[in-house]
Amino acid sequence: MSTPTAGSAPYPQHVPPVPERAGRHRLALEALDTATELFHLSSTMPSAVLRRAADGIATAVPGCGGATLSIFRDRRPVVITATHSELAELIEWQIAHGSGPTLSALEHRREARITDTLAESAWPLYAARAAARAIRCTHTIVLRDGDRSITGTQYSLRPNGISPDDVQYAETVAYCALAALRSFDELEDARTTVRQTRDMLAGRLEIEQAKGMLMQATGCDADTAFGELARASQADHRKVSEVARLLIEGRAPASRRRTGPGGPGAARP
Repeated sequence: MSTPTAGSAPYPQHVPPVPERAGRHRLALEALDTATELFHLSSTMPSAVLRRAADGIATAVPGCGGATLSIFRDRRPVVITATHSELAELIEWQIAHGSGPTLSALEHRREARITDTLAESAWPLYAARAAARAIRCTHTIVLRDGDRSITGTQYSLRPNGISPDDVQYAETVAYCALAALRSFDELEDARTTVRQTRDMLAGRLEIEQAKGMLMQATGCDADTAFGELARASQADHRKVSEVARLLIEGRAPASRRRTGPGGPGAARP
């Protein structure tokens, strides 16, 4: 599990009211700005994407005092990010005790809400820990993406302090984070393909160079030279490219030192 990343800024104590229509327009603009930044971060680590998304949710939503965004696979945490260390600890507590709104959202694949932690009956132990940290309301969303799930939780200092508009904004940012994570996955797949292709081409070049060395040293043709490399490959339990590399480096394989060109053995498959 990745080490939780968390900020140290205190929960906001007071947020001035915003007219409903103006508030929605402002949230829409904030969502666009956050989405742009998330895609700029898509080539970095997933934790950076999630942390920026959590910051965007916490700072843009008037009733939200903090946020967490996490990646799970089969209920096992992969990355946990939080705007405050206390919130990361609440996620870890749920994982350790097997109970809480985040795990409920994962299991049932639907939102989980605590309207007031002082009156919560479904998860009383978790609610008590949250209330001890001045948290009165939480709302958790969950997004599924193949074998992984992304959970996002908003935390408010007031009972019923998270509105439907607040939840919709969090969902929008979470979907943008998911899209950025997919871009990261695609980039990693492309990097892996490039590495594999480079290694394959390098191996072929080494084989051709080693064949040329054998042909020059023994006067044999290309097929015979490759057969010699293949026999050494099977005898030494190495790839043909590894045998070629040893020959190029002047470190003949053990079997070739024993038998010389044309020694016994069959080509490795």
